[in-house]
Amino acid sequence: MADTATPPFPAENDDHDPHEHGSLRHGVGVGGYNGRWRLALRVALACMLVAIAGMAASAVMVSAGEAIVVTQFGAVIRVITKPGLTWKAPGPVQLTTRVDLRLRTTSTGLQDVGTRDGLRILVQVYAGWSVPEDDSAIRQFLRAVGNDPDEAARQLRSFVGSALQVVASQFDLAEVVNTDSADYGGSGQGNLGRVVTEPANWHGFEQSARITVPPLAVVWLSPE
Repeated sequence: MADTATPPFPAENDDHDPHEHGSLRHGVGVGGYNGRWRLALRVALACMLVAIAGMAASAVMVSAGEAIVVTQFGAVIRVITKPGLTWKAPGPVQLTTRVDLRLRTTSTGLQDVGTRDGLRILVQVYAGWSVPEDDSAIRQFLRAVGNDPDEAARQLRSFVGSALQVVASQFDLAEVVNTDSADYGGSGQGNLGRVVTEPANWHGFEQSARITVPPLAVVWLSPE
């Protein structure tokens, strides 16, 4: 009787493709290449986003009527007044402060001041002010009021109020406009262009004056 050789492994699928293992090795290689390509794409995209964020943090747009003060660790290193796009180091290395250079107005309110001839008058001063478009002036403004326009206006009103007391005492009181003047077709009543005080006590003041106000008329008086 002839011996029958038994195969070491059962042949479950006789139509097995002899090139299957080679195909599997080829597929693994393509998958690794695609993975590296996707990783490189992610890295490039991340670098692009970081670059865009850095440019956005470094770009400074200067508008007309303002100045940009660039500080580095608290010290002013540059003042930019020319409108347009400029650049700085990203924060927190360099920070910016915007200073408004436009014209502002303020008022002292009514103040009781005395003229040279002893009259007591109520005067209100309106003042227009702005920060000069100058490097040193802008730095001084920041040191003086800390870029606070309200504080700057308060200091200005205080200065003007003090100066007003001194200035008003150097002038007599003149009649500037009288709507009843003959020049305007009126009766010609008024103060003859000037108000003069006399040594007559009135409401606790040693000097007083008589002011003529014509009927249905307005008189404007001003220190001369």
